[in-house]
Amino acid sequence: MKNAPSPLKTLTAARAAVAACALATLAGCSSFGVPSFDMPQFNVPLKTVTVTVEKSGRPIEMRADQELVVKLLSETATNYEWRLASDSTGIFVPSAPYKFERQDINKNEFENAGYEIWRFKPTGPGQQTLRYEYRRPKAREAVAAQEVIFNITVR
Repeated sequence: MKNAPSPLKTLTAARAAVAACALATLAGCSSFGVPSFDMPQFNVPLKTVTVTVEKSGRPIEMRADQELVVKLLSETATNYEWRLASDSTGIFVPSAPYKFERQDINKNEFENAGYEIWRFKPTGPGQQTLRYEYRRPKAREAVAAQEVIFNITVR
């Protein structure tokens, strides 16, 4: 006489059959015009516009409700620092205090490299040029080691 299958094997086979039917039903629904349940895609505008050395000299456009973040790489061991060299009056006002943010330790073996960061909020539409110079603070008459210029239009 043949042995009857164990109850555990019967239960597992029944679960597999139910799962296969459920998958087939769901797959069939999408082909008959039933709406899918994908998450909606929203086009959320950016709250900040970040400019770096790479964007120097290029036109930069932003909206009046966005914040401008100027992020410039700095090496503190050299005694050089970035300074705003252009007239700071215009359409931008500081929205946060200046800060220095250290680079990741894996890329910054001696912990002296990082980013100098300024944050500005526009007061309204218009245009302004921000010019930064990378120099030693006590050598004002010397030529800057590097200069970046950001031409910004706020709509």
